[in-house]
Amino acid sequence: MRKANFQDYGASRPLDLEITVGRLKGKGWAESTSGTYRTHLKTYVQFCEEYEFKAVPCDEKTVEFYVAYLVDKKHFAYSSIRSYINIISILHKMHNLQDPISNSWNIKHLLTGVKREIGTKQSCIAPVTPELLLSMKKVLDMSNHNNIVFWAA
Repeated sequence: MRKANFQDYGASRPLDLEITVGRLKGKGWAESTSGTYRTHLKTYVQFCEEYEFKAVPCDEKTVEFYVAYLVDKKHFAYSSIRSYINIISILHKMHNLQDPISNSWNIKHLLTGVKREIGTKQSCIAPVTPELLLSMKKVLDMSNHNNIVFWAA
């Protein structure tokens, strides 16, 4: 029996296997990860459209401008910037293209500059404790409908 040759992926392409590949790739990430990547992709595509850059393939300079955009226009934290530029690597890998970020000294150097300028400190929000809730309740007028709704929320 002769082995199938699917080099040209023409009419002899196994459609049932193609569907299975698509289904399995769709399950490659958890739903939460897929949601995160959708958000990152949307931001990257908006940047590319606004500044008329080609999203894929892109060059190192486009990545540098995207980092600058995330710093100056979006005011993202360093950790978010690192996370958001990852979508560029993923897009290139999905299309079997060279990743413009992974081996780039310029991008690594730029990110070092970002870290020095904006820092890596996380902004912490104080937790809403039961004590805080009880102190808030003391100042609410429970005969007022809006205060009752606020307390219920």
